[in-house]
Amino acid sequence: DETHLGFVMVNTDFANDQERGVYIFDIPRFQLSKVTGIMPHARIDASWVPDGSAVLVSGDGFYLAPTDGSALYDLGAVLRYAWHFTWLESP
Repeated sequence: DETHLGFVMVNTDFANDQERGVYIFDIPRFQLSKVTGIMPHARIDASWVPDGSAVLVSGDGFYLAPTDGSALYDLGAVLRYAWHFTWLESP
Protein backbone atom coordinates (compact mmCIF):
# COMPACT_ATOMS: atom_id res chain seq x y z
CA ASP A 1 0.00 0.00 0.00
CA GLU A 2 1.55 3.28 -1.08
CA THR A 3 -0.14 5.31 1.65
CA HIS A 4 1.48 3.54 4.62
CA LEU A 5 5.06 3.03 5.74
CA GLY A 6 5.94 0.21 8.14
CA PHE A 7 9.09 0.00 10.22
CA VAL A 8 10.58 -1.65 13.28
CA MET A 9 12.08 0.54 16.00
CA VAL A 10 14.62 -1.09 18.32
CA ASN A 11 17.03 -0.09 21.04
CA THR A 12 19.49 -2.00 23.19
CA ASP A 13 18.43 -0.38 26.46
CA PHE A 14 16.72 -3.23 28.32
CA ALA A 15 15.48 -0.83 31.02
CA ASN A 16 13.62 1.43 28.56
CA ASP A 17 11.51 -0.57 26.12
CA GLN A 18 8.50 1.71 25.64
CA GLU A 19 9.36 2.78 22.09
CA ARG A 20 10.58 -0.62 20.86
CA GLY A 21 8.06 -2.15 18.43
CA VAL A 22 6.46 -2.37 15.01
CA TYR A 23 5.02 0.90 13.68
CA ILE A 24 2.82 1.92 10.77
CA PHE A 25 2.93 5.50 9.52
CA ASP A 26 -0.22 6.67 7.69
CA ILE A 27 1.25 9.12 5.15
CA PRO A 28 -1.94 11.01 4.12
CA ARG A 29 -3.03 11.49 7.74
CA PHE A 30 0.53 12.06 9.00
CA GLN A 31 -0.26 9.65 11.86
CA LEU A 32 2.09 7.17 13.54
CA SER A 33 0.67 4.05 15.22
CA LYS A 34 2.53 1.44 17.25
CA VAL A 35 0.89 -1.86 16.34
CA THR A 36 2.85 -4.17 18.66
CA GLY A 37 5.85 -4.24 20.94
CA ILE A 38 8.83 -6.54 20.42
CA MET A 39 11.17 -8.33 22.77
CA PRO A 40 14.49 -6.72 23.78
CA HIS A 41 17.49 -8.05 21.86
CA ALA A 42 20.98 -6.75 21.28
CA ARG A 43 20.58 -7.28 17.52
CA ILE A 44 17.37 -7.35 15.49
CA ASP A 45 16.67 -8.26 11.86
CA ALA A 46 13.28 -7.57 10.32
CA SER A 47 11.81 -9.19 7.23
CA TRP A 48 8.45 -7.86 6.03
CA VAL A 49 5.78 -10.16 4.60
CA PRO A 50 5.46 -9.15 0.91
CA ASP A 51 1.88 -7.90 1.41
CA GLY A 52 2.84 -5.87 4.51
CA SER A 53 0.51 -7.77 6.86
CA ALA A 54 3.29 -8.77 9.27
CA VAL A 55 6.99 -8.63 9.93
CA LEU A 56 9.26 -11.47 10.97
CA VAL A 57 11.55 -10.19 13.72
CA SER A 58 14.64 -12.22 14.57
CA GLY A 59 17.10 -11.67 17.35
CA ASP A 60 17.53 -14.29 20.03
CA GLY A 61 14.55 -16.05 18.43
CA PHE A 62 11.95 -15.60 15.71
CA TYR A 63 8.71 -13.67 16.22
CA LEU A 64 5.92 -12.86 13.79
CA ALA A 65 4.45 -9.43 14.47
CA PRO A 66 1.16 -8.82 12.61
CA THR A 67 0.50 -5.21 11.64
CA ASP A 68 -3.18 -5.42 12.60
CA GLY A 69 -2.33 -5.08 16.30
CA SER A 70 -2.93 -8.73 17.16
CA ALA A 71 -0.58 -10.74 19.39
CA LEU A 72 3.09 -11.32 18.70
CA TYR A 73 3.71 -14.97 17.75
CA ASP A 74 6.79 -16.77 19.07
CA LEU A 75 8.00 -18.99 16.20
CA GLY A 76 10.98 -20.36 18.11
CA ALA A 77 9.68 -23.94 18.18
CA VAL A 78 9.11 -23.93 14.40
CA LEU A 79 12.22 -22.02 13.33
CA ARG A 80 14.50 -23.26 16.10
CA TYR A 81 17.56 -23.95 13.95
CA ALA A 82 17.10 -21.22 11.34
CA TRP A 83 19.71 -18.49 10.97
CA HIS A 84 18.48 -16.76 7.81
CA PHE A 85 15.00 -16.20 6.44
CA THR A 86 13.68 -15.08 3.04
CA TRP A 87 10.04 -14.66 1.99
CA LEU A 88 9.08 -16.37 -1.25
CA GLU A 89 6.22 -15.10 -3.35
CA SER A 90 3.92 -17.59 -5.02
CA PRO A 91 3.79 -17.50 -8.83
